[in-house]
Amino acid sequence: MLKWEYALLVRRRQAATNDLGWEVVFVWYGPDGSMVDVTPYGDTARPKPADPPPRQRMRGGRRTLSG
Repeated sequence: MLKWEYALLVRRRQAATNDLGWEVVFVWYGPDGSMVDVTPYGDTARPKPADPPPRQRMRGGRRTLSG
């Protein structure tokens, strides 16, 4: 007989502990009954904004003071 094992990832919004407002918490429930806080890894599935393109350096010519 085939034995099924599964795990559950829960995303929960709860009141923030150190600030006013809300925070998102990710908890991994393993097949053995373990519960692991995986919040630091929770945002890895979201696309991150691309880095801005590198700034171009302007080549400055010699400037002379006319006077």
